[in-house]
Amino acid sequence: MRSNSNLHLRVDSNTIDLRGMDFTDAQSAILDQFSQTLLSSSNVVYILHGHEAKKGSGLKSQIRVWLKKKQKNVVSFAPADRGDGGDAYTKVLLK
Repeated sequence: MRSNSNLHLRVDSNTIDLRGMDFTDAQSAILDQFSQTLLSSSNVVYILHGHEAKKGSGLKSQIRVWLKKKQKNVVSFAPADRGDGGDAYTKVLLK
């Protein structure tokens, strides 16, 4: 059964670190993490992409645009709460 709680904590098992990856490798890693998360009956993934030096120029922006346009299993996504790393992370809720 999936968690229906609005409280999701960032832990190693639901966090994927993409820093240093190019966008193509990051997409593949994210899809793998989504599959693992759904198989574990969870519904939240934290994506660590880091901050961007210039708004709209880096991996964070590419990932968020891709999530918005292409991912059918994504219910919603947003920057992580400050206590979970803030805008260096994207918190994704899955169906």
